[in-house]
Amino acid sequence: PAGSRQQHLASAMRHVPVVFAARPPAGLDTDCVLVEDFHGAREATACLLADGHTRVAFLGNPPALYTGAERLRGFWAAHEEVGIEPDHSLIRQGLVDSAAAERATLDLLGRVDGPTAVFCTNNRISQGAIRALYKSGTTLPVAGFDDFDLSDVLGLPLTLVSYDADEIGRQAARLLIDRLEQGDATPRASRRVTVPTHVVRHGAPSGNGPDRPSAGT
Repeated sequence: PAGSRQQHLASAMRHVPVVFAARPPAGLDTDCVLVEDFHGAREATACLLADGHTRVAFLGNPPALYTGAERLRGFWAAHEEVGIEPDHSLIRQGLVDSAAAERATLDLLGRVDGPTAVFCTNNRISQGAIRALYKSGTTLPVAGFDDFDLSDVLGLPLTLVSYDADEIGRQAARLLIDRLEQGDATPRASRRVTVPTHVVRHGAPSGNGPDRPSAGT
């Protein structure tokens, strides 16, 4: 589902099985396949904090979306685990595309007390942040959800949450086929399958402590 309202599927679900992928059902009882959104965001953010960054910006998709909420929760949890409270002024949500992410990043970079690292909740936001860094001549570590093509050759310190996107489809198909084979037998409880994540790091991790790198470094 692309949005947070799925009640329009309720009537169809009386006749055909439905499986949700990447986001859970809201107000409906059906199978779903999810990604470790919370765990992946927490692990990637923890890498930045371990490198010495205490001012990490958060660039996120709309908070009403499950993925945006879970990844912010993981970002926050990583900070709590090391006793650091994120700076609310460095959190930007509701970014729907790379252009919006680029503008938000440029705004953050223009601050005197700007971030020393950036966390992004999906690859479109990561790409917008990277474009802003390039245009401003600034090098900051970027962490983000979703690996993307050429991320390993950019020469930037990148920390990316990776997972097998094909596995989401495979698991969803297995759940669906199982429901079809079950037929009109006694309905079983809805099932939730979670696809694991792991962190991939490209480039040399940059530990800058409390100091923000200057433009052109």
